[in-house]
Amino acid sequence: MLILLVAALIAPGQDRAEPPLDCREAMTTLEINDCAAKDVATQEARMATYLAASVEVLRTEAEGPEQAETVIAELQASQKAWQAYADSACGTVYTRWQSGSIRNLMALSCRERLTRQRTHTLWTDYLLYLDDTPPDLPEPLPRSSPEEDTP
Repeated sequence: MLILLVAALIAPGQDRAEPPLDCREAMTTLEINDCAAKDVATQEARMATYLAASVEVLRTEAEGPEQAETVIAELQASQKAWQAYADSACGTVYTRWQSGSIRNLMALSCRERLTRQRTHTLWTDYLLYLDDTPPDLPEPLPRSSPEEDTP
């Protein structure tokens, strides 16, 4: 919810007929916030990829449709609980910094960090195997890098 609010506040600047922002050169608060929002969107898309792959693994490994339905419902419930936690935790960060222009960046940074952690948890818990079978997706890297922009 917080991310949608922040994105809505940032989005009007994207309607201008300006060249795309190079986030390595971001200088103003709006540019920095825009880049942070893009980072969050990238991490959320990556997390969705890892979540979908996790669902497929659970469906494939289940001992029948009933077990698959149960375990997938549990994963979806845990994802919903994680979402509520992330909203609350990063909302608290936003509130802590509410008197400064850094509040959006701090909340977005919180969301990016928690999303990275959740993605890594999905990878560890559902996409790794106990034998030498390679993981279904590569291990999510701890920080942004050009190589990380693809799942």
